[in-house]
Amino acid sequence: MIIKHRQEQSEIIILRSLNVRMSLSDKEITNYLSLKKGYEGEQKSDVWLEGLSEDWLIIHDLLLEYNNSKFQIDTLLILQDTIYPII
Repeated sequence: MIIKHRQEQSEIIILRSLNVRMSLSDKEITNYLSLKKGYEGEQKSDVWLEGLSEDWLIIHDLLLEYNNSKFQIDTLLILQDTIYPII
């Protein structure tokens, strides 16, 4: 069961819109393509995870903070007594 669905990052949406309207720098284009490719890969893994039974809890894009440092877990899989972070 999916607890939190994945959403496209606002940075990808903004860069896509700007790329149509203006000339982005090489660095901005590289960043955009990298983010886009990562998101597409996450979407492919989401399709695979849809086949898991209802016993699994699935949380996408989990943003956590520890010792004043923020980090993201792309997908967190929880099954009874086991937790699988996919970073």
